[in-house]
Amino acid sequence: MNRPAGWRPLTRADATVQAMEEQINDHVRYRVVVRGRLGEHLAGVFDHLEVDPRPGQTTLTGNFTDQAQLHGLLDQLRDLGIHLISVNPVDQAPAPHS
Repeated sequence: MNRPAGWRPLTRADATVQAMEEQINDHVRYRVVVRGRLGEHLAGVFDHLEVDPRPGQTTLTGNFTDQAQLHGLLDQLRDLGIHLISVNPVDQAPAPHS
């Protein structure tokens, strides 16, 4: 069997590192919930996100290329005096059919 130079079998640790690198390079979808209903003017600041205003809270959902981009959003919310309720990754796997 011909193998390329530098070839070695994939170990469990290698597979874990590879999976982590793929996760880091993929966009991760987050749901950020803030207190209060954002008005149109404030919602416009977050035009790259899906904005879902509900009584008492607003949900901002979108894709982030990395943690720095997510922290940028959190910094922006803080600077605007918007109270953060929660930040959670959104499962992007399709729902199983019954």
